[in-house]
Amino acid sequence: MKKILNVVIVLCAGILSARAESARQELSKGTKLYRQTNYTAAAEAFSQATQKAQTEQLDPAVALFNEADALYKAGRFGEAAERYMSALKTSDLTLQEHAFYNRGNALMSLSSDQEQQQKTDEAIKSVDEAMAMYENAMALAPKDADPKVNYELALKKKEELKQKQQEQQKQQKQDQDKKDQDKKDQPQDPQNQQDQQQDQQKQDQQQEQQKEDEKKQAQEQEQSSQQEDPQEEPKEGQPKQFEEMTPEEAKMVLDSMKQEEQAKRDQMRRVIGQPVPVEKDW
Repeated sequence: MKKILNVVIVLCAGILSARAESARQELSKGTKLYRQTNYTAAAEAFSQATQKAQTEQLDPAVALFNEADALYKAGRFGEAAERYMSALKTSDLTLQEHAFYNRGNALMSLSSDQEQQQKTDEAIKSVDEAMAMYENAMALAPKDADPKVNYELALKKKEELKQKQQEQQKQQKQDQDKKDQDKKDQPQDPQNQQDQQQDQQKQDQQQEQQKEDEKKQAQEQEQSSQQEDPQEEPKEGQPKQFEEMTPEEAKMVLDSMKQEEQAKRDQMRRVIGQPVPVEKDW
């Protein structure tokens, strides 16, 4: 993989005015420390230059880029990737292309650390993001071969990680199956085995008793229902109850009762309404 671009840019007087002397001094200090390979101190100086440039309303992209370079050299790849992302806000297309490319390198280095930590899923995500960075760099600088080479290397690395991920998943499943089998094959303590048998017998007895109770309860409910609703057959000559009659039979009974009632009323009228002969008194 191509070495990371060590773009340590000193802001010129045309970029920083006299009132930005403090930011320029921090940037110069960071450059000196970087060349001395004191990358941690250099990153801190560049960070100070970034803050002061922002306060003075200056483009902090150069200081951010240099801070990212220093963090990368210090092995702090995740932080370096973040600083490169911040540096991408610049309007300088050349600096953007370098930031995309270097951020891809930082993410690839981060994926290597994640792979060593058995974080294969995270490593694959870092490689995917690195490939996107190389694609952006190629779009800004089509003639630059380095992003293309690193993209191909990243693609190959992703395939290796995918294969490793599948092997890890397969091994984890085998380990779990073996663990489960060992647990089954492990001899049990006689006392524990006896306790388990007793518990099982107790559960069986409780289930059997529950079935008997349910059966008994069902029989009692059936007997109670028969006592409350006796199903007696009507005796011969006994008129059927209305609820046992058909609509036609019920109508005939009602009509018969009406006729009997009407006959009684007519008889009463004949008795009561018959004139009593009276003797004439002339």
